[in-house]
Amino acid sequence: MAARKRPGGAKGLKVKTASLRQAVLAAFATSLVFWLLFQLSKLPAIQSASPFAKDPFDAVASFAFQIAVAISLLSLARLVSIHDEDGLRHRAPFILHGILLVGFCVLGALVADAIAVARAWPLPASPPVMLQFLGLGILVLLLLTTSFFLAQAWRDGGEIPAQSGRDALGETIRDCWTLVSVMAAWFIRWLPVLKPVWAWTDTRAYNLARGWNRRLPLANPDLHPWGFAAAFTLLGGALLTAGILISEAIAEGGPASPLIAVLLGLIFFTGEAVAIFLSFLLFGGYLGLRPKINIDRWGTIPRPPK
Repeated sequence: MAARKRPGGAKGLKVKTASLRQAVLAAFATSLVFWLLFQLSKLPAIQSASPFAKDPFDAVASFAFQIAVAISLLSLARLVSIHDEDGLRHRAPFILHGILLVGFCVLGALVADAIAVARAWPLPASPPVMLQFLGLGILVLLLLTTSFFLAQAWRDGGEIPAQSGRDALGETIRDCWTLVSVMAAWFIRWLPVLKPVWAWTDTRAYNLARGWNRRLPLANPDLHPWGFAAAFTLLGGALLTAGILISEAIAEGGPASPLIAVLLGLIFFTGEAVAIFLSFLLFGGYLGLRPKINIDRWGTIPRPPK
């Protein structure tokens, strides 16, 4: 009996990534709905009747949805960057790890919400409360769907070992730009007039990356991932803090005084910066964002001779 041929080429690669693609898209949809439900929970009519609108329950959901959206986007970027067998074997384990963490983020927020509901029980049967329970039900169904597709993808490719190289962070950044390029190409197909705009943007991004590595050599993501992580922590924390303060000012009005605004900014910045850096420290290796920490290079205590 002749041996069955393995699928090869672009068609074979598409077959091998089918379950992985389903899991990534499910996780991405779950994280987007998670983000949307969190934003809807900030509406005054809903927030006033919400049992989990106050900290620590609100803080858990806030950090969880940010991490879930970021990791699902990273998984999507890696998926669209797979062009051959080597790319599949190199990225698939970290994509699976990312989807698993997205599920844990959603599950953690759901557990925190369940605790808040139990503490506030019984709740009035009002439309805002019913809408919140509907949102939680949708999130549970999406989490179960993602878990189902993740189990299939893990069965198909979970045996591939996860190995991240020294330039893991630089490669991750290039994968993310590949996702931006794919999205830009999709828009250009519908609106060809945007092609010069994208060409200018792509060139500027390339020049920015070269300038970053030239002016900040210790923050080169290919050579010094920890230096880049520190710089990104400061920049990302500042941008996220500004976004939170602006959104809350629009929704609820500005702070009562400049001093309160400064204190809120420091609190938000510290929380966001610590969350970014701890995520890189604790999960960077698991997600393939950095090479594994080699304790031996720092020196070991010599053992006494026997």
